[in-house]
Amino acid sequence: MPKSIRYFGVRFLALLRYPSVLINYLLHDNEEFPHQLGIAAIMKNEASYLKEWIEYHRLVGVEKFYLFDNESSDNIKEVLEPYIQNGEVEYIYFPGVGVKNQIRCYSEAVRRFRNKVKWLAVIDIDEFIVPVTKSKIIEVINNIERELWRQRRKKLFGFAARWVPYGYDKHYKKPDGLVIENFRKHGDAVMLSKSIFNPRAAIHAAPSAVHTPVYLDLSFGVTECGENNPWEAAVSINEIRMNHYVTKSYEEYQQKMLRNKTGFPETRNILPDYDPDYLSEYEDPVMDRYVGPLKQIIGLAEN
Repeated sequence: MPKSIRYFGVRFLALLRYPSVLINYLLHDNEEFPHQLGIAAIMKNEASYLKEWIEYHRLVGVEKFYLFDNESSDNIKEVLEPYIQNGEVEYIYFPGVGVKNQIRCYSEAVRRFRNKVKWLAVIDIDEFIVPVTKSKIIEVINNIERELWRQRRKKLFGFAARWVPYGYDKHYKKPDGLVIENFRKHGDAVMLSKSIFNPRAAIHAAPSAVHTPVYLDLSFGVTECGENNPWEAAVSINEIRMNHYVTKSYEEYQQKMLRNKTGFPETRNILPDYDPDYLSEYEDPVMDRYVGPLKQIIGLAEN
């Protein structure tokens, strides 16, 4: 069966299974929402990275965080407590293992919070959304939305922000300081992506749901250029990108593999020998503008 026909079949069946999504969309999509932009993420033992990740995304305009704790044993709740108290973080304990549990988590996030936020990003704690030419993510979203309507009279349901994978950048051990400061080198941008979308339009009922939801128009959304089907369109990171800090240091990557947090078979979690230049071909200053402000917010002294 051709891939295009198979994809359409999956999406059409998903729409038939979830008529409540369409009804909710018709009832609520024109409302005013408490938050313009939110992030849903699942986390496990990532307390040491959370404050930087949250404060960075606050700088680029994220207003609300829906954070699902996947059985952490570190001090995640302590780190999050000030954000929970001020209403910026909604904390949800979410046990379970494997990729299916991750999909279940993201589907739960969409179901529970679809009418609480206008736009939602579903990402991981090692991913940073970068508005390349703007100061705020919402500016990029609004530009894509306007341009899509101008060109095709098509409403924006969601778009894919491409992964830019970052490697060791010569760090064997975990360095002091910020992730975005220590890891400035990356590999080539890739086809894989994470989505920023209208959660009322997301069916979220296909194997691709970890990366790209299915929407009410039976599409997987568009690229930043407005092209259909991000799985087949060209890779573009001119306006927005997803910096994916895949490894951090070699020792941190080793710990990540031992956690086996997404439940891949053991053969997928074999750590290769240390290569200081792994995923580190290109030096990139795109995050430099945030280092000073983040250090000031977090309380790290400048050198």
